[in-house]
Amino acid sequence: SNHGRDEDEGHILDDMVYNSLVVAFARADGMAVEALELYRTMRAQAVHTNRVTCTELIGSLANRGMVAEVAEVVGDVRRSSMGADTVVYNIWLKACVQAKELGKLDHIWEEMAAARIRPDVTSYATRIHALALQGDAGGALWTLDSMNTAGVLPNEVCFGSAMHACAVAADTPKAWHLFAQIKSYWLPKPTVVLYATLINLSLIHISEPTRLLSISYAVFCLKKKTINSTISHHPLYSKSPNK
Repeated sequence: SNHGRDEDEGHILDDMVYNSLVVAFARADGMAVEALELYRTMRAQAVHTNRVTCTELIGSLANRGMVAEVAEVVGDVRRSSMGADTVVYNIWLKACVQAKELGKLDHIWEEMAAARIRPDVTSYATRIHALALQGDAGGALWTLDSMNTAGVLPNEVCFGSAMHACAVAADTPKAWHLFAQIKSYWLPKPTVVLYATLINLSLIHISEPTRLLSISYAVFCLKKKTINSTISHHPLYSKSPNK
């Protein structure tokens, strides 16, 4: 009947309006709480939420460090037909780091394993960053190694966080060993982030032997802010036999 069709169309319109409003609030600065309140109203009225709405809301709450609220929405997503994916779990991990509630990361990691959600490079990078904040160099390096076992290729953020963990733990030998591995196997051009970590480590532990040529060149690149374009011309890192 036309009446039934009108009701269906009205319900769809309600869904669209609600979801659009939640996304708008979530993307607006400082309106994560308002977005959450509207989302809860939707839930109470059995209005359908979609993945975009939930992901935007979770991201907004994570940026505010609202871990409990993120867990609430993630729980709703997990119980819904949508199901939580790697992106959702990554935002949850980020929320815990933002709020400095680092002890919850193990629980989230276990939930991912139980749900057969495969961590990606962002998952690992967030975990290594959390370990770096705790100065857990051993845990950071172990997690970095476990990426290879899992078939996930580390990126600059993973390496930088692992080196930062060594710096926080005052473990200079591990930092230099990791840096050598990066140059040999992973990154042909060590980036400004990695050099900056070594400079920081050397300044903190100035009494320990340092690689003066690498450090001095790193300082030069930092000052010029052209690490990516200039480092390839340095004789130590040039692959061309004519240079």
